[in-house]
Amino acid sequence: MRRQISQAPTLIKTLVCLLLLLTCSQILLFSCKCRCNNEDCQLSGSEPEKRKPRSSLVSTLSEESQSKEVHRLKEEIKSLKKTLSRYEKISSVLVSQDINNLPLKVDDDFDILRGFTPRNEYHVIPFDSFDGGHLFGKVGTLSENPVEGPSGQRGVEHNEVVQFAIKTINDDAESKGDPVSAFQLAEGIMRNDRIHGTAYDLYFRSSLPDIFKRIRVFRPFGPLQSFGNLETIDTSKLLINVIVPLSGRIDKFRDFMERFLNVGVRWDQKVYLTVVYFGMDGRDELRKIMAKIENDEKFKDYKIIFTSQEFSRGAGLQKGAESWEGGNVLMFFCDVDIYFNPDFLERCRTHSSPGAKVYYPIVFSQYNPVITYGGGDIPKLEDQMKLSKDTGFWRDFGFGMSCQYRDDFLSVGGFDLTIKGWGMEDVKLYRNYLASKLSVIRAYDRGIYHTYHKKHCPRNLADQQFVSCLQSKAVSEGSHKQMGMLAFGKHIVGETDPPWGKLLQFSLSVASAPEGLTKEQEELMEKIYAEERNMNGLDDGKDKSNLQVEKQAHIPNVGAQLMTAAQDFKLILDTLNKKNISTEVSDEFSKMQPLQLTILKIAQNILSKNGKIN
Repeated sequence: MRRQISQAPTLIKTLVCLLLLLTCSQILLFSCKCRCNNEDCQLSGSEPEKRKPRSSLVSTLSEESQSKEVHRLKEEIKSLKKTLSRYEKISSVLVSQDINNLPLKVDDDFDILRGFTPRNEYHVIPFDSFDGGHLFGKVGTLSENPVEGPSGQRGVEHNEVVQFAIKTINDDAESKGDPVSAFQLAEGIMRNDRIHGTAYDLYFRSSLPDIFKRIRVFRPFGPLQSFGNLETIDTSKLLINVIVPLSGRIDKFRDFMERFLNVGVRWDQKVYLTVVYFGMDGRDELRKIMAKIENDEKFKDYKIIFTSQEFSRGAGLQKGAESWEGGNVLMFFCDVDIYFNPDFLERCRTHSSPGAKVYYPIVFSQYNPVITYGGGDIPKLEDQMKLSKDTGFWRDFGFGMSCQYRDDFLSVGGFDLTIKGWGMEDVKLYRNYLASKLSVIRAYDRGIYHTYHKKHCPRNLADQQFVSCLQSKAVSEGSHKQMGMLAFGKHIVGETDPPWGKLLQFSLSVASAPEGLTKEQEELMEKIYAEERNMNGLDDGKDKSNLQVEKQAHIPNVGAQLMTAAQDFKLILDTLNKKNISTEVSDEFSKMQPLQLTILKIAQNILSKNGKIN
């Protein structure tokens, strides 16, 4: 490793020697001047002799030129003192060696800590930070813990980088007497720059207090290269066996079949349906639904397996897989709450390969539509399937939906049928695939959605299952912002809660009722809906005149109040615009213009429904 010219200890020593040399030169010049001006200088014990001519360089200089030279040297010494002082202050951040051993050539002005230049704050990729035993940040896609010990692939990477940094520092000649160890790692940051590579910046404590040794490490990306063979995949005859376990929920199944027909039968045309039905109730309705579909759509590629045992999703999927007799078929494990499009079916085919790959899509899960749409009109299901932070979230903790070939499923042991209750059999199957030689493709899929449904978590589940169920329920109702508005947004308008606020609170309170609504709860729900219909003038069962009397007596005329507020609001804005006010204030009030128009529109809609305006 080559030495830098600007290394701190050598530079300081050189400057000190130069300073001493110049000081001695100044003293010598003064001494020469004094001796040469002494006319009575004599040799001891001899007669006075005639003065000898000056033979040195000093003898040729006039007194004026000597004075100028002394002044110049004084200024140079002064400048060197300032330079020495400055280098002493910054010597703590000068490196002792140039340890740039990157195998790839990078630009001279490339800064591994800056990397890609972001255009705004949304493009910035933050650094993860770490010390000797902890990683800080969103550690892991699934857990997203704020702090976690280094484990898995992150743990291997962490140990490799720390050991590389320690070896590099301790191999430095000037660190021989002060080596570092992993226990001395005080701070580290790392970031994956997707253009250049992964950058690390590490600080180790030395044996002296407040003194650190810093080293930057870079793992560069290599040039792009292809690997494996170029493949052509023909999916024109690749059948997917969609296996659905079911118990009751006939209305949900009817909705599912309508979607299945649109996507699988009418569009894709390469699907087979296996329904595993638990229990006795609902069998006749199920048969009628499938008979009608067979008659209307000429769809006969399905099978219904009836079982009287207690519902178990894993057992149902296992029965469906084992019942297939047509060879190594591609299977899609599905639920009646799932909505998917034709593009997803193609990804199910391309991301699955017999003996090589299984596909575990990360499903986008829908929030409670009552919350998403603020208690207003809810669009039809197809229009609700939008990727937005306000409509749902990526269900990265769910492993129920999967595509795999039958032989691969059986080779890893299928489902653990000893597990009872909710959820864990899916996780165990997923772990079995991870431990196998198969590649598990876990990817966010924009074509498959988990539609919202009320979730009940019975307390008789095992503790781990019960906690998992509660966690799923906690994140599936609404976004952080929406739930906060529901919790803290009382008296948003006027002095009373809006009617949708009551609906939301009631909906959440009974969402986990094991047997549905009680008679008392049904009466309360109907009362709330009736109040909402009354406020909007939509109750056709009442006389219009009596309805108006009730609204005047018990319900404030919200529409008229909003109309008055909108008009007053506009008057204030117009007045402020005419005044000579500061630009800052004017800009702030101009932002309120859309709010005034929104209030006006709401008022007009309410009054129109109540028959107040045409």
